[in-house]
Amino acid sequence: TSLNKRLWTSNAEGDKIVVKSCHDGRAEANYVIEKMKEFKDEGKAWGDFTILYRTNAQSRPFEEVCLRENIPYKIFGGQQFYQRAEIKDILSYLAFINNPVDTISLNRIINVPKRKIGDKTLEKIIEYSQETGISLFEALRQCEEIAGVGPAVKVAINNFCNLITVTQKLMADYAKVSEIFEKVIATTGYFKYLEESYEDFESRIENVKELGVSIYELEKIIDGLTLRDYLENVTLVSATDSLEEGHDYVKIMTIHNSKGLEFPYVFLTGVEDEIFPSSKADFEKSVEEEERRLCYVAITRAEERLFLSHASTRFVYGQEQYRSPSRFLREIPEKLIARESDFIKKKHNYGEGEAASYPTRSLDNLRMSGPRLQANGEAFPFKVGEKVAHKKFGFGVVRGMDDKKIVVEFVDGKKEIASVLAEKFLIKQ
Repeated sequence: TSLNKRLWTSNAEGDKIVVKSCHDGRAEANYVIEKMKEFKDEGKAWGDFTILYRTNAQSRPFEEVCLRENIPYKIFGGQQFYQRAEIKDILSYLAFINNPVDTISLNRIINVPKRKIGDKTLEKIIEYSQETGISLFEALRQCEEIAGVGPAVKVAINNFCNLITVTQKLMADYAKVSEIFEKVIATTGYFKYLEESYEDFESRIENVKELGVSIYELEKIIDGLTLRDYLENVTLVSATDSLEEGHDYVKIMTIHNSKGLEFPYVFLTGVEDEIFPSSKADFEKSVEEEERRLCYVAITRAEERLFLSHASTRFVYGQEQYRSPSRFLREIPEKLIARESDFIKKKHNYGEGEAASYPTRSLDNLRMSGPRLQANGEAFPFKVGEKVAHKKFGFGVVRGMDDKKIVVEFVDGKKEIASVLAEKFLIKQ
């Protein structure tokens, strides 16, 4: 550095750092996208906004909201959540359990984890299934009858078939989707497989756990969620066909990938203990210091505006747990912080829970029992407690209705839909 030099800027005094406490991870994602939409309405471009997080697994809820709202985005230094290999592996297991004639899913998982079922063995099994007119899975179950399949390979095939059979029985016995998911992870030894196969296994394991969170979130809303329901919902929330290619898109990346870059509007998310800093910081002082330096990197990426958000609860191993704001937040002088209220403006109809969605009216006032007629004398097409699907919001449950609107609870919160439009946008499940 040079001596006797005075650093200065021609920029005006900047805004304070906005700190936002959200109810949960889903509410946090809604908050961030809501703020971006507000600034977009004021003339900003999507390319002005950057979402930062500590680990790749945190991208899922932000991606889902961007997809739902047709907001262009790009993951830097990684793939979209549902395109990651480990996510595809587990979803393929679930898809095959749900539909055992799904040969595309079977081909993906037959050797994941590795079972030493070679191409020649697969060719023999496929040939056997074609000759006998049975499905590929049925041919696997009859591997003892297929000539040229070695004893060790037969054991591996039988173990695989047993896993599918056991999980299909769980499905038939109306087990929770989360139970089937956990059974697949445990029985296959999938986490051990990741650890032995990839240098970045910790990140991949976190991604799989986040997939589990997507199941727990939906189960919390929909009683009796079936495996088929969940897979259909994944299709809805991960559809990318409507996204347009272009140069104006929201940037989503880890803090590590943001080093050396600057962005006009930065949303630093998951600013809570056990995420940022990670739980390792409680046991190793050097880890905490490194995380503190990384926090400084994240904060200094913002050129104009900086938003820090954290959640009060998150799903961890299937349980909703309370979270604490990051210790790093307490190290920022209070005079530099502007704290937003718990509930954001309802400009785009994305609130956080009942208080934001219905500030003047109780949901109980909307509930009805028995048959109900619309103004034109026709019966309402939906009933309270009924499962429905929405192209934009995924699966939900009807929670209330009156002459003018139907209230549906989705993973992203409760939404009001005009009664006259309900049949156009909602599909009974």
